[in-house]
Amino acid sequence: MKLRRSIAKKIAVAIVVFLPLIIYGWLLRRDALYDQLANSYECNRDVCDADFDGDGIPGRLERTDPSPTSSERWLKIVEGNQELLRLRYENVDETFRTHVALRSESGRTRLLLFDGTLGQSNVVSVVFSWDGAKMTQIPPSKNDREILAAMSARDGAGTWTRWVFFRTFSLPVLLAYYALLIGVPIALLIRNRIFSNISRRDLK
Repeated sequence: MKLRRSIAKKIAVAIVVFLPLIIYGWLLRRDALYDQLANSYECNRDVCDADFDGDGIPGRLERTDPSPTSSERWLKIVEGNQELLRLRYENVDETFRTHVALRSESGRTRLLLFDGTLGQSNVVSVVFSWDGAKMTQIPPSKNDREILAAMSARDGAGTWTRWVFFRTFSLPVLLAYYALLIGVPIALLIRNRIFSNISRRDLK
């Protein structure tokens, strides 16, 4: 029984001491991964070359400008002279816009889209791929989900605010936690010694 209590106490101490560091390290790596994925896959140019239909000839993703008669902008997938897909594009600012990424799989490029510009209740997070006849929406793979999560983490309609809070407050909170973890036992030890000395003087 004593051995079990001793092991349980050591496990509890290890959790209290190391778990916050483990969580902080995991979140730090996740934040860095999202930066890496966004930088590697997201298309931030007006034209990005990619082979969507897998014929070995690069097509392109185009971002159109507003026309004289309309303020609307579009994302267009074009292969040769054929338009395969047209999607709405909005850019309010760098952290609130339509995000689009390109990822190749099995010789074809997929289009990954994250768009929260229509509001929190209408967030779009989808993947399009060539099915042999047209670009169609498909279930995201594990890799697709990671890239979509990365784009969400860099958008105000996604998880951007949470990551801002993490970068701003996580380290100060972690330092404060360990300061308390070290400071409270020291304070209790000092307090006990003071009371012990007072008790000894009273006994004399």
